[in-house]
Amino acid sequence: MFSLINHQKDITNNEIIVAVPQKSDKNLTKDVIKQILTAYNINDNINLSAIIEDFKADAKEIQIIYTENTKIQLFGIGQDQKTKSIINIFRWFFHNKKTKLQPKISLDLSFLENASIQHAVNGVLLGSYDINFYKTDKKPENFNFFQQENPKIQVIYAEKEETQDNNQKFGENEAKNSVFEGTQTAFAQMEAMNLVNLPANVKTPQYIAEWAKKSGEKYGYKVTVLDKNELEKQGLHALLTVGKGSNRPPYLVIMHYTPKNPKNTKKVALVGKCLTFDMGGISIKDSQNMHFMKSDMAGAGGMMGAIELVARLDLDIEVIGVMCVAENNIGADAVLPSDVFSSYSGMTIEMIDTDAEGRVVLADGVTYANRNFKPDIMIDMATLTGNSILALGYATGALFCNNEELTQKLIKSGQNTQEKLWQMPLWDDYKEDISSDVADVRNFSGKPMNGSISAAKFIEVFTEKHPAWAHIDMAGMGLQANEFGKDRNATAYGVRLLVDFLKNL
Repeated sequence: MFSLINHQKDITNNEIIVAVPQKSDKNLTKDVIKQILTAYNINDNINLSAIIEDFKADAKEIQIIYTENTKIQLFGIGQDQKTKSIINIFRWFFHNKKTKLQPKISLDLSFLENASIQHAVNGVLLGSYDINFYKTDKKPENFNFFQQENPKIQVIYAEKEETQDNNQKFGENEAKNSVFEGTQTAFAQMEAMNLVNLPANVKTPQYIAEWAKKSGEKYGYKVTVLDKNELEKQGLHALLTVGKGSNRPPYLVIMHYTPKNPKNTKKVALVGKCLTFDMGGISIKDSQNMHFMKSDMAGAGGMMGAIELVARLDLDIEVIGVMCVAENNIGADAVLPSDVFSSYSGMTIEMIDTDAEGRVVLADGVTYANRNFKPDIMIDMATLTGNSILALGYATGALFCNNEELTQKLIKSGQNTQEKLWQMPLWDDYKEDISSDVADVRNFSGKPMNGSISAAKFIEVFTEKHPAWAHIDMAGMGLQANEFGKDRNATAYGVRLLVDFLKNL
């Protein structure tokens, strides 16, 4: 889809979109606009002074200029050129304009920082995302840029030579790498978004297992699926217990990526809560927002997308994904509040609230990952508690970690990708919340406060004192309002966060 040139004179298309950054000084913004008009040979037949005065390059601001043979759209980027802002701005533009773009277009990114190329390309492709999976009354459209057989986008970048002050050269190879990583990231993100957005009657536990197998075959990593019989044989009783109320049996899906040329890199285990639907079980949820519970596997979805992206990029790090896949439903065999059952670790669990099931499946997941793969680092991620949303809203995930170095690396990757994390306490002051009279631990404190902390303390027990473990509660981050639909939809949170973290290892 993408080709590269490094000068405006080489443009071959007659529709051009120029990304225009906004400077903190208005006069500097005007200078950038003047540079653009000069680069495109805009002559005095057009009221240049009016354009320069009227167009402020605010985020999402558009100014169209028609010349004799060319349509030029000046597209305001605003002052914020952080990763997420660039991605979202280009995603918004291409999603909303996809029926109005010509079959071949040029995208001028040469006035942005070169680091923005990857994120702009990522946003362009995300703009193609379509959530209308099962609509039968789709409006006929004369043209959709992304639906044509071979859409073409000519990307203009600015080549920079090495200087005394800047010892990093940005040329064709660097531009190609940026485009490649931006496209591969978008494809992995859209896979993760599909997994979250699909309805529960399609996205069954078996569907998740089959998706992982196909992804592994396509991108060259090993996938092992433990079915109900194998779960019983190996003693993953916590995962089995959560899935008892459904006629769709649970699975443990293991995704194991090994680099082609390992260089003594760290081994990282990613453990995901993959509840394809969470009715709450006997402790049934309120019906008002229950339809959103098809997204109760968004943490696992982000991890699955991240593992696929690691394979797509052929990164030199060993990654093991352990996805705890089940449906939390109501049936004759559903687990009851007050039931006691065992776990893969051998410890017993008292079920106080069947709607606090995510931490229960993760109990088996983290123990299994630790014992069978002995990872250097273990991270679990889940849409775990509404309490984390009460604490932090929809701007960041909650991070619980027992290792300061790991904490700082994850927070840094959160800032790099703008998939943010905020550190929460993991103190033993909260340990009594999971103390049970009849079992080793109970799954719910019953208190109206610090619910995300007590959930983290519960999972911590089953890590068996792993020295570098992190738990990410991203309940507010997996599903948010966006331009793809009228309701809240998947964000693919975690894909860029985790891959950035893994690359930096």
